Amino acid sequence: MAKRSSLREIAEELGLSVPTVSRALGGYSDIALATRERVADAARRLGYEPNSAGRMLASGKSGYVGLVLPVGERQFVDAYLGAIVAGLSEGLAERDLQLMIAAVAPGHTPLDTIRKLVNARRVDGLVLTRIASEDPRIAFLLDRDLPFVTLGRQRDGMPDHPWLDVDDGAAFDHAIETLAGLGHRHVGLISITDDLTFARRREAATEAAASRLGLRLSRCAAARDDRRARHDGIASILAGKDRPTAILGLVDGIALDVLMIAARIGLSVPAELSVIGFDDISGSAYSAPPLTTFDPDNRQVGRLAAGMMHDLLTARDGAPTQMMCQAQFVSRATHGPAPLLE
Repeated sequence: MAKRSSLREIAEELGLSVPTVSRALGGYSDIALATRERVADAARRLGYEPNSAGRMLASGKSGYVGLVLPVGERQFVDAYLGAIVAGLSEGLAERDLQLMIAAVAPGHTPLDTIRKLVNARRVDGLVLTRIASEDPRIAFLLDRDLPFVTLGRQRDGMPDHPWLDVDDGAAFDHAIETLAGLGHRHVGLISITDDLTFARRREAATEAAASRLGLRLSRCAAARDDRRARHDGIASILAGKDRPTAILGLVDGIALDVLMIAARIGLSVPAELSVIGFDDISGSAYSAPPLTTFDPDNRQVGRLAAGMMHDLLTARDGAPTQMMCQAQFVSRATHGPAPLLE
């Protein structure tokens, strides 16, 4: 077995002190960038692998970034979170950080789990998903001064913090304009009742665009995990002659439910009903017919969040970093000209 090199061997080869090599490998800004790069190159060449336990004791850092996920009765990680986790894991690993996924036990809240992680110093920072309009997790982390990045924003007027979000307004405005251009005058929006700001922003953008273009808007909503109530709402909104000729699903999973129920009641898509979703999850390209949607590139969103987190952990001064991403329209086979209804 090959012998692992030590900090002393790297220091001797480069003519540097051991503390300088240690700080260079730790990414400390008081060491010149050229020196950090030279030390990193030597460490790779000599096969140096830091002792994670020793590094934690020396720096007070765990090397882990936390992601807290509730355990539901249904699947633990859905398609959206799966893409986020993949990108986040990749981006953190490239920066010598690891992702820790912590499950929320039944009967507990995500904030309970976050408190335990923070109090035990298990993580150096956290990434938060599915942000509420006034999110208690954000208030707690701001109070504890722990680095964090949110994928999404609170309602306007809440305290500033680092976030990365997708421009929901632009996407849903584009969807309504596309449908109006195809002659649709009555559209529907299937949403959720959960207090999540992405839902409220998408609803507001849809309502504003429909009003601006003179379209009639019908809406229904159910709790995110109550699929039966959502199916009942979709069936109700599609019943009768005075129904929308196009439906926007808040996310692809909802839009795919619309396709299923439309087929069940004998509506042809897109000849009689247009359907558009959001997220471009893996199953959307294989639905019957393939779903028209928006692709925010959630895997890349996870990678960008990893970069933001690394920046926070290495240089925490300055204004919070905030980034808005754009979703790309993916034109497939579930939208078309408005039908002529009797």
